[in-house]
Amino acid sequence: IDPNIGTELGVYDPGFTSVNRSVRQSNYLFMISAEAIINAVSYEDKLARYQVSAEDGSGITSLAATNGSAVFTTDSGIVARFDILRRSKNWQFQAKDAIIADVVLVGEYIYISSTDTNIYKLWILDGSVQWLFRSGGSLIDSVRAGEKVVYQYAKYKGLYCVDAADGKKLWLQPKGLDVLTE
Repeated sequence: IDPNIGTELGVYDPGFTSVNRSVRQSNYLFMISAEAIINAVSYEDKLARYQVSAEDGSGITSLAATNGSAVFTTDSGIVARFDILRRSKNWQFQAKDAIIADVVLVGEYIYISSTDTNIYKLWILDGSVQWLFRSGGSLIDSVRAGEKVVYQYAKYKGLYCVDAADGKKLWLQPKGLDVLTE
């Protein structure tokens, strides 16, 4: 679609059913298939160049990409980073339960909201846990990351504000629902 006038420029049929949303990066469009496979489609020739999936075959729930790497989460609690150029997995982290919420990338860090009630802050380079915050409620919505704080809605609990540096709770608004922006 031409963003200036809204007319259709062309249609692309990848040859598989795409689920979830696609993610753009400088060289590839990453599309998640119904078979829980991430297909890296080249912008140049519109061909699927390689595929990535979770080792356990679980469903991919979210995906985010930078120019050098991509991170995906699954319904079995896997968080994995793969190198786009080398086409290889860098690391994998296992949460205790499913991850339904979108992964959030902020600089060198990844925020994961899990149905195991935890927010995980991981370092993008090696997947090490920087901190863990226990909300006490199943997390199905993504964090809203601000400059110095992270906001998280937890069902039946409310809206948490957590210090992004150390993962400590700053406050809880019991009837709070969500924050759109800081």
